[in-house]
Amino acid sequence: MVNRRRWRGFLPLPGVLLLAAGTAFAAPAWEEPGSPFRAEFEVLSQPDLPEAGVAVQVPACGLAAADGSDVRATDGRGRVLPVLPLGAGTDNSALVLVKPPADCPRVFCYFGSGVPAKKSPLDFKPGLTLDVRTMPAGRPPENRRELEKLLERSERIARLPVTEISQAGNPADLRGGYFLVFEGFLNVPKELAGTQTFMLVAAEAGWLQVRERVVAEIAGRRRPADSARGEFRGDAELPPGLSTVRCVAADFGRGGMAVVARWKGPKEKAALAPRDFLKSGASRLLGTACRDAGAVCPAFRCRALSYIGYQDVQYTEVQFETCGGGSVEWLFSDGARLSGAKVSRGFVGLDTRGVTAAAGRAEAHGTVTFPQARPPPPANIFATADFLRYSALIAHEPLDGLDIAALQAFRAFLACRERNPDLIPVCQSLIRRSSAPTARFNYSPFLELARSAAADKPETAAQAYGRLLVADNREPWWAGVAEEYAEFALFRQRDAKLAIRIADALEARGGAGFRGSAATIRYLAARQDGDAARARECLAAAVKAVSARPDYNPIAAVIRRNEMETRFEDLLKAGFLQKAWETLREWREIWPDDWDSGRLPLARAKLWRAFGWPAGAVAELDGAAKLNPLLPNLPELEFVRAQSRLDLGENAAAKETLRGILAQYPNHPAAAAARTLLERLR
Repeated sequence: MVNRRRWRGFLPLPGVLLLAAGTAFAAPAWEEPGSPFRAEFEVLSQPDLPEAGVAVQVPACGLAAADGSDVRATDGRGRVLPVLPLGAGTDNSALVLVKPPADCPRVFCYFGSGVPAKKSPLDFKPGLTLDVRTMPAGRPPENRRELEKLLERSERIARLPVTEISQAGNPADLRGGYFLVFEGFLNVPKELAGTQTFMLVAAEAGWLQVRERVVAEIAGRRRPADSARGEFRGDAELPPGLSTVRCVAADFGRGGMAVVARWKGPKEKAALAPRDFLKSGASRLLGTACRDAGAVCPAFRCRALSYIGYQDVQYTEVQFETCGGGSVEWLFSDGARLSGAKVSRGFVGLDTRGVTAAAGRAEAHGTVTFPQARPPPPANIFATADFLRYSALIAHEPLDGLDIAALQAFRAFLACRERNPDLIPVCQSLIRRSSAPTARFNYSPFLELARSAAADKPETAAQAYGRLLVADNREPWWAGVAEEYAEFALFRQRDAKLAIRIADALEARGGAGFRGSAATIRYLAARQDGDAARARECLAAAVKAVSARPDYNPIAAVIRRNEMETRFEDLLKAGFLQKAWETLREWREIWPDDWDSGRLPLARAKLWRAFGWPAGAVAELDGAAKLNPLLPNLPELEFVRAQSRLDLGENAAAKETLRGILAQYPNHPAAAAARTLLERLR
């Protein structure tokens, strides 16, 4: 089966009309008294023959008949033009053929009366179109007759102008079963008249008719490879001029495609080119207007600008814009509400969505689809500009109105960047809308809220950590979160008493297995308070707890300690801060002697800076230096201290520290870094 949740490769459709909104135009007096809305189109290209007409995509948007049956047209002088509705198109539009004179640069279409307009089918020979139709339920057909019966029961999804019979995927939406029906005329010059051989390539089944006669068919369900070599082909006798052509291709869920090629031999075959078909003229929507002066026409268009695939979820940036440039209220089926003439949203998943644009009493309705065959350009979640653009879209979402699934997806997206402050409102909304009290406690939103708020909103983070601390201590995550909260209390809030209370709770609830962790927290708290004796006592208890473990091996611990240090530096450089924090925790548990060597305090100070806790970094370094003024890595410690002072805006103190490094350790590598930083500060 086709994976309906992923964009597929596609062939461009040069015949798809371009739409533009907000262009100023001078229109004639209102010519159609029964129609409340008018759309103006610029004629971009003339048809090959007048009867091929000019294709226009009228923004019906629920304001008019979806198939275009109530559309009337005039030229710039108010003269009525022949029209032929071709059916519902893409982007909530109706596809209509209009027959303007050759010197007509503008076409005005009136719509929304609800009264069918007079059709002019005899005035037209439409250019090539693609009709995308549903695939009715039923057993797979064994032959063309059964396939024809399925086609008769199908319903139109959308009809669009194309320039050639060459299509891969569904250009209308993401459904996995559908028909592709191409209809038009072959335009045969004199020199090519005579017998021609055509081959059909289709995904699973289909047939090709030329001059009402079937010349090639693919019966039953096949694979594209079965027809790519030209097995399904036939001859047609073509006189000069126009000959009808019809191609039907069926997709039962494995990916639809259709190509018609001219066959001259196994090594001489080529898909029919646009010049081989009769072509209708193309147009461009310039704007819409209301018959009532001052009123806004809420007809709109939507366009997918980009997409990001992350963790098997599709995120799509979609822009909505009123065709006339007027401001409206936008209501989306997932609960979001926005206002303005042009708005953008980030959608989760590829399901079709409903949208309403309201202006006074007038309401335009439509859907947002994500066609298989027309994906927007891809964006990269790891590219800063793309990530920030999508983050801004999420930030403007009315989060409390969205469904939980969308919120969870937005949370996963924003969490791609650790400790992202944009996560705060998303997590808060999830917490407010959490399930019933009897349900199992979901700690994830609280933990992500605490981490993302820790740098800029420590009070919010403290509340989230506090809620986690009172949760069931039998949960496997509880002890790690308690340690994390204690270090937040010490190095962000600078609250040693709170850290000691957390250490007491950890030891009381966690048992003997967490005595070493509790002793380490008490050591850090005593060090911060300047109580050297108490700090030494707690550190000895932490070392004793480590060495008392039955699996402790001091030789292996030294090797692992070196591995931990290298791994920490790599993680910190790559921006994996949470993994770096976990590595520090593992490091201190296998070799607590590195508190006295200065290696652990240095690494931790670097991490606090990365967290946005510069005051905590200074406190970490000050505490280590007080207990051991002769740390072997003192120059590196002093350099990180200077950087932290700069983070705090204490430039004078930072410069003094840098000059001290140059004076006391002139030949140390840290001196070169200090000299470079001083030069930048001048």
